[in-house]
Amino acid sequence: ELFDRARRLGKTQMIAGIDGTNEGSIRFHERLGFVEVARMPSIGFKHNTWLDLVLMQRALVGGCTRPSRPESARDSFGRWDVTW
Repeated sequence: ELFDRARRLGKTQMIAGIDGTNEGSIRFHERLGFVEVARMPSIGFKHNTWLDLVLMQRALVGGCTRPSRPESARDSFGRWDVTW
């Protein structure tokens, strides 16, 4: 399963980016435990229509939605690595 593989790789969150008009995909992700955390209006343009982007998030570890930053998340210059 994708969630188990992500956990084994040390990931704590999964993020989904979904077209705001795609209610089927939003419901599918909700059934998998994702929650909507952001809606960005009119961020994309496709087929002559402006589209909203819905960001959904699922915690993979202990239900936390905001893990503390591990020291290993710093790059070689001491800056936070935002890719984790």
